[in-house]
Amino acid sequence: MYKGTDYLALATDQSVTSTTLVDIPGMSLSLTTTPGEVLLVTVGAVGTGSGPGGAGQNLILDLLLDGVVVAGTLIECDGIANALQSCVFSIMTRIAGLLPGVHTLKLQWRVNQGSWTLNAATKKALGHHCEILVERVTT
Repeated sequence: MYKGTDYLALATDQSVTSTTLVDIPGMSLSLTTTPGEVLLVTVGAVGTGSGPGGAGQNLILDLLLDGVVVAGTLIECDGIANALQSCVFSIMTRIAGLLPGVHTLKLQWRVNQGSWTLNAATKKALGHHCEILVERVTT
């Protein structure tokens, strides 16, 4: 049974050059669950990578629930040195077995070289920006 929807979109473009995982500013969502709820989480984003290029320029994006990684993705940007390369990527996961109460979903990211920029909702067409969509259901 459907219980509700929680949604968050990136408000301003964000860039990363860190090679260790860091929070994506503005991409933390608090939500309150009730007994038996299951979270169906979709993260969608459009990003642009730049840097030395060639094989192995990566963006690592993790989804955390209450500080624990529950899903993630790796985006590899192979190409010409110093060229901008746009990529569309997503994470979809199901989270069950939560205790009732307040929980926090957030995104963290890092690169292995170069930089990545995620697009903000205010500048891009619908679906062409970083967003978290949570559907709360019971089984």
